[in-house]
Amino acid sequence: LIKEKNFKSMILKPANGYGGEGIIIVNSVVEAMTHIRASEALAAELPFACEAAPQRFVLQEFIHSITVDNQPFHLRTYAARVDGKSYVYIANHEVRVAKPENFITNGLAGADRRLLSQLFDPSLGDRLAAFVASICLTLVPDCNDTREFIEKVDDHANEDDEEKLALVNNEDCFAVAGIDIILDSEDNMLKLLEFNVNPACPKKIEVSELFWNHLCRFASALLSLTLHQYHPDFRLASELLHAS
Repeated sequence: LIKEKNFKSMILKPANGYGGEGIIIVNSVVEAMTHIRASEALAAELPFACEAAPQRFVLQEFIHSITVDNQPFHLRTYAARVDGKSYVYIANHEVRVAKPENFITNGLAGADRRLLSQLFDPSLGDRLAAFVASICLTLVPDCNDTREFIEKVDDHANEDDEEKLALVNNEDCFAVAGIDIILDSEDNMLKLLEFNVNPACPKKIEVSELFWNHLCRFASALLSLTLHQYHPDFRLASELLHAS
């Protein structure tokens, strides 16, 4: 638990939320717990469980990002899991810039969607791809490493191990995630915000033509990957990590 005297500004957000809704900054343990208990009280009054307000929260360090047009932003890139291996999208990456006087950089909350190639040197894209590759291989190793991984994280072998192994290595299993990364202004280091396992696509009228073309290119590359066809816009996470 966080001691009150060491408490810094933190982000409190619903664990199952989306679109930037319900995200607030808290400055003390008391403030965080007051908000959580108010949410629980609201949920208790609702007649149906499916309509209940979120009762599980994530408390996360508030990271001051470097800025674009004096506004905070985060980076979004994509990773896919196909044939028991992780791939990272490398053709371009997204930059979500918050609206004026707002700290929330979520696209559905009105953040401006831009491309890394418009704003930064390509070397940042290389750093981002290698960073994401490292995360993917740590969380879900490629199939030839998975049994060793399970043995390390699970001291008590049980029947679920075989199910985990089968799920991760299943050649018919496919997954894609949008990965949000922030560039810390204090040390210029990339830091993970979250994995979004259900990334949304904006409407065409909501983004620039350049950004829409980026999304179409990503969708085409993703389709090729699911059809077991090589596409240069995706690279194996293991290859990216070894090249960095």
